[in-house]
Amino acid sequence: MKQPWSLIVPGLVLAFLISACFQSSHAQEPAASESATLRYANRNIASFHEPLSGAVPHVRAERATAVLRTLDDADKLQPVSTRAFQYMDRPAVAVQVGSHVIFALLPGDTEAEGRPLEQEAARVRGNLQQAFEAERQQRRPQILLRGVLIALAATVVALILAWLIRAGTRRLEHWLQLRIERTKPRSRLRWRDYVRPLVTRLFIVLAWLAQLLVVYVWLAAVLAAFPLTRPLSAGLQVFFADKLRQLARGLVEASPGIVTVLLILFLTRAVAEGVRLFFDNVQRRSIRAPFIHPETASATKRLITIAVWAMGVAIAYPYIPGSSSDAFKGVSVMLGIVFTLGSAGVVNQLMSGMVVVYSRALRRGDMVEIDGIEARVMEVGSLATKLVNLNRQEITLPNSLLVGNAVRNYSKLADDGAPIYLSVKVTIGYDAPWRLVHQILLEAVAATDDLSTTPTPFVLQQALGDFYVEYEVFAALEDAIERLPRKPMIMSTLHANIQDAFNNHGVQIMSPHFEAQPEEAVVVPPSKWFPAGAVDETPKDEPRQ
Repeated sequence: MKQPWSLIVPGLVLAFLISACFQSSHAQEPAASESATLRYANRNIASFHEPLSGAVPHVRAERATAVLRTLDDADKLQPVSTRAFQYMDRPAVAVQVGSHVIFALLPGDTEAEGRPLEQEAARVRGNLQQAFEAERQQRRPQILLRGVLIALAATVVALILAWLIRAGTRRLEHWLQLRIERTKPRSRLRWRDYVRPLVTRLFIVLAWLAQLLVVYVWLAAVLAAFPLTRPLSAGLQVFFADKLRQLARGLVEASPGIVTVLLILFLTRAVAEGVRLFFDNVQRRSIRAPFIHPETASATKRLITIAVWAMGVAIAYPYIPGSSSDAFKGVSVMLGIVFTLGSAGVVNQLMSGMVVVYSRALRRGDMVEIDGIEARVMEVGSLATKLVNLNRQEITLPNSLLVGNAVRNYSKLADDGAPIYLSVKVTIGYDAPWRLVHQILLEAVAATDDLSTTPTPFVLQQALGDFYVEYEVFAALEDAIERLPRKPMIMSTLHANIQDAFNNHGVQIMSPHFEAQPEEAVVVPPSKWFPAGAVDETPKDEPRQ
């Protein structure tokens, strides 16, 4: 079953061509109140450019058309003649058929053509005689039969050509598709998957253009087969020739600008390629630039590439054909307004992305903690940063969120060889000797395999609260770069070891609270400062109490 478009599109094209040939057969004229053209039998007979006895040009044309319609066949066999007379002390010519006056010509009617009144009258008389002759020929059976046979032959030829075009397009498309499939892909991008639909669309466009050409030739041949429609065929040919001439003239006039634009874009692409190679080498640390860090090379490359292309487009803009037209300028202004109004959020994210990149707060592969989210950085984009947490969930954070929050980067200093410390806070009541608490925490650190003994782990008493002491133990990761991705598991193991160590020493992990002052002071007497297993960590140069 044929698709509806296969019937609708040729019909629309046919209607367009018929209307075009009608329009092209009309002489170019000003407004209807200033000039008008008399048409009869699809032919231009005369043009009127000034009023006559109060009748404006288009009224004169309507009256002449009405008179011609009143003529019968016998009247049209009468000779067409002209008669000179005076109108308001000016020469004028009356055009009549037999004794019927059809219209009159004034000197103002011939000024636009630049011909004398007598010469214009002779031309108009010949046009009217040809129109009458075309009407008579149109009624002859042999003329009609010949025209019908020519139209049928042209239709058959057009249908055959249209079928050949469609069949040839399918065969050529199938052949090219087989060639593309047989070609071994040399790139991971699989260019043939993109070339195939592109070539298919190109063949469809070429097939439609060929079919439109067939429709045009068929229509011109059919219209030329009948006397009454021959002017329409001639007008269609003039229309097509004028469009081709305008297209050729436009291409010739635009060719210097197009060549200049292509040359500018070629040079711009060469400069952008040089910028890309330079910054790629900086990113790979093949080239050292004192003012560019490898972490920011990719973002700097994008910014400079955008600037290079923007400058190239700005230089090439005046040479683009039609760039000086009001329509082109209006579209440019509209697009600028739309981009300005709709890109406020995007610009905010882009600027935030630049802050993130150039502050070198994080990079791909780093273990970070942002807004309570601890994960590995997978991508630092222009608009957002992508993280992957321990649950293998991808988290997308807008760059503005990174700028507004603290970013804890566990990997940054590890790359430079600096130790990466993990810490755990516990709160223990005042009744537990602090030296014993220190020793318990250090024993838990020693029991954790992934923690290093160099540098030496240590414990700090971060706060003396109203009810408890806050302890924090610090220990460095061993092979921090390799073990950072396992930080949550290491912390879990350390927490478990701390609980075991406190349980082994009989010290409960508790943050006591009370509502009344106890009857006896909750203190640790000096005799219990060093229970079994506790080590004296008091500095030697300070006296003991």
